[in-house]
Amino acid sequence: MSGDLIARRWVRAQLVNAARHLDRLTPFKRENYGEGIARPREANVRAANKLLLKVRNRQMQRVASLRRAAAAAERQGTTEAFSRFARLKDNAVSGTRKTEQVWHFYDELFAQRLGPMANELAAMDRIALDCYQTCFMGLGRAQSLPTPPPMSFMEPASGPATYRRGVTVPKLARSANPFPLVRLPFHRITSPWSLGAVPHEIGHNLHADLKLWQTTPVLIRQRLKREGLPESTQAIWSRWHKEIYADLIGVLLLGPYYLESLLDVVGKSPSRVANFNPNSVHPTSYVRPFISTALLRRIGFEDRARQYDQGWRKIYPRSIEQKLPGSLRNGFARSAAAVCDVLCFKPMRAYGGKSLSQVVRFRKQDMATVREAAERLADGTNPGIAPSRFFICAAREALDRQLAKPKVIAENFYTALTGN
Repeated sequence: MSGDLIARRWVRAQLVNAARHLDRLTPFKRENYGEGIARPREANVRAANKLLLKVRNRQMQRVASLRRAAAAAERQGTTEAFSRFARLKDNAVSGTRKTEQVWHFYDELFAQRLGPMANELAAMDRIALDCYQTCFMGLGRAQSLPTPPPMSFMEPASGPATYRRGVTVPKLARSANPFPLVRLPFHRITSPWSLGAVPHEIGHNLHADLKLWQTTPVLIRQRLKREGLPESTQAIWSRWHKEIYADLIGVLLLGPYYLESLLDVVGKSPSRVANFNPNSVHPTSYVRPFISTALLRRIGFEDRARQYDQGWRKIYPRSIEQKLPGSLRNGFARSAAAVCDVLCFKPMRAYGGKSLSQVVRFRKQDMATVREAAERLADGTNPGIAPSRFFICAAREALDRQLAKPKVIAENFYTALTGN
């Protein structure tokens, strides 16, 4: 067998491999991922296919170049021709990996809807969509509801997170994500009373979809400057703007019950809770609840805000506050109140001339709805027409009042949201 024959066989095999891989990466079909409430929405499947087609077309161009180079190598039989083919083969292999990465990302995302947590993910989708609808239906002027809608998925990680619409995602071969994704670890889903994370992550997406990403840090700086607070304080609060916005809209969507979920997250050991990272976009854990209680006071829950503040301080020694930098500690209450005011009570064009607290707001009378829903959840009775996001509140109320065992509350929570 000659070396020339080996080289030609190698070329043919590489071309076959690249072409076969491309042929197998076919568009997603909704019916392949179940028939029940959990299967992905048609809009999400179409968006995934649109992105897949985009990266697949690029790979088709690479394979076409590889095919032409293979023909030249077969015809010419020279080392130069074979070497050129080898260089193009590297490019095609890189494209294969990127295309496959996109396909596998969505296949795994959609396939979770076939697994044992399908109903739980469907419930998360319903709550996420409710948060979106509540906000967009409350705007001062009509705006088209962004589409595709948000979708939830499970991933073992340190905590919940989101991939915003249009953001570049490494797992998608650095392509732009076509719809909001809410990442939830398994341990959160099993404890639905801790799912204030869903409104929080949707808050990040609303912040971006309403095109306020660049606006809010400027507003915070301007307001704190008018309050006479130093540049160092302005810098801290403006750097935190994304997480503060998500927390505040969480309060407006869930009321006091958002604080319950938040305390689950930020409650850390005394040696860690007040650690200040000058580069972090997250507020320091110890002060984060106090920002939310500043908003609770403004929307009429003064007693609950005071109780949360007292309870939070009861957990940690008084000396803990001395670990905070002076630029954060000094004038903190004034800063928190000012930031809540500018983000939640200032009319903005993005909200159609309304303020955020006019667009979406948890009212005092909503507490009665939540209490009744909690009692029904505990009894296994359908909570009725309460908004989906209130089911998180009801689960927490039922847990706190020990109306039923945690397992029963969780099971009834998901049954109420999905009918399964």
